[in-house]
Amino acid sequence: MKKAKEYAAQIIESNHSQEVIKQVFHEMVNEIHEVSVARKVKSDKAIRAIILEQQQKWAAICRIVNKQQPVLDEKGFINLLKVAIPETEQILGN
Repeated sequence: MKKAKEYAAQIIESNHSQEVIKQVFHEMVNEIHEVSVARKVKSDKAIRAIILEQQQKWAAICRIVNKQQPVLDEKGFINLLKVAIPETEQILGN
């Protein structure tokens, strides 16, 4: 798992490439799975906590990247996740 500053550097180095941003999103979604397996998660509540941790990481990435050029939405991770995985809406209770 990468840290927020590593992901941010990846995005900045790519000149804010949409492909790289998409790749970062997918890697972060995969991290949700990796963490849930490592923690032996069984409940939606535990998955929700992991998703919110990833949202915090995304927000940190946004703060770093947006200092240079405002291209990322801090709420974008959750919004994209809801589109990619509709069950997220139920897990988050929104």
